[in-house]
Parts: sequence; C-alpha cells; structure tokens
Amino acid sequence: MKTNSPLGFSMPHSTDSIAASKAWNKFKSGYMNRSQFTPEYNKKEYDREKNEFYYNTEKKKMRLIPTDDGEVQDKSFKSKLKKWQLSPLNQNEEVYNMTPNATKAESKAVRDKFDATYMKGRGKVNETEPHADSEWENATYQLMNEGTISESNDQAYPLIQARVKRNKGNK
Repeated sequence: MKTNSPLGFSMPHSTDSIAASKAWNKFKSGYMNRSQFTPEYNKKEYDREKNEFYYNTEKKKMRLIPTDDGEVQDKSFKSKLKKWQLSPLNQNEEVYNMTPNATKAESKAVRDKFDATYMKGRGKVNETEPHADSEWENATYQLMNEGTISESNDQAYPLIQARVKRNKGNK
C-alpha cells in the first residue's frame, strides 16, 4: 500500500483525537496541580467530574455535556460523540475493572464486600446524596448547604479550613 506519509504508513487516529488527548491531560492536570488540596482529594474530584465533560472538536476545548432541567445528560447528544471525546478509561460508563480476567459476578462480589466492610455503618447510599469522603469534603458540603460558599475555590479555602477545625473540635 502506497502512502504519502513520510513515515510510510498512516496513523489510525485524527489530529482531533490527538488534540482531545492533550485537552484531557490538561483538564486533569488542572485538578491535580491544585496545591490547596491534597493529591487524593484532587484525584477524587477529577474522577467525580470528568464524566460531565467532552472534547468539543469545533471549539477545540473541553465542554460540559448538555443536560436537561433535571441535570440528566442528553443521551442522544452523547451517543453521537466519538469514544476519544469522552473521559479516558471510563468512556462507556462501566465500572473500570482492574482485573480483566475476573467475571462480572466476581467483580461485583469484590465491590459488595468492599461496601460491606469499608462503608460499614454508612447506610444506604443515595445516588443524589453528596458523598463526604473526607473531613474537607464534609466541611465543604456543610458550607455550601448553608449558602456560605458557592464553590470550593481559593476564596473559600480559609472558610473550609476553619470548618474542618471546628468539626474536629465537636467530635
């Protein structure tokens, strides 16, 4: 097969997919490079929010996936996106399986055991309930629910830090 490529072969991806990969890396680093939060907190927040975005090939940047008034993603819109426009690793919204040789039943059993032990005493998890995985998140949710802050940012940092300290004192 003759090709005009200087490499002698053509690449199976487009420049858009390369740009999307770079945009996703930049998007993730925006979360991971925040010094006011721990790396663990940054990773958890990125993992929670990455599935709300896609790479827009016309605007050449990350955009929110459109939602209806109930904040439910537009499935028709999302079905027209290419796989590489969606968040890496979890593009089909399935649980990322770290043990690909395990059956779905085995994977579910491990997740159930994890929930029964690590999440013991947590009670039933409601999908709409914010999950306070750390003292920092708990304090952030408290302040947001009170209307004291609207988002977790540099201006809210001292208020969140003070609330974490206050909550520790109340235990």
